[in-house]
Amino acid sequence: MQVITYEIEGKKVIMVPNLDCGLTVEEIAEKDVPTGVEYTIMESDEVQAEETTDQKLSALDAEYQTQFDALIQALGAATLASDTDLIADLQAEYATLKAEYTTARSVIDNG
Repeated sequence: MQVITYEIEGKKVIMVPNLDCGLTVEEIAEKDVPTGVEYTIMESDEVQAEETTDQKLSALDAEYQTQFDALIQALGAATLASDTDLIADLQAEYATLKAEYTTARSVIDNG
């Protein structure tokens, strides 16, 4: 059995077309998939539980949040100790981490 898959608003949609309507799978896809959204027609047994964009972003956020939290905690301790060298190092580390996160997020957002 063929299905139509596409992603919209970060969610994966799997459509099982009803061929009793007299249309082909391709015609159903053209009619029912939102305009401008790319879709794939495949056999149902080929459909995999692929992560959606939202799931990928959530995993990325979780991965980086612990690192950001550790930097914030270290910065607080360095500030309380008036350790200006450590503060500068932590600020540089934060900038690097933020750039890595932004790049990784961009890769997910742009597919």
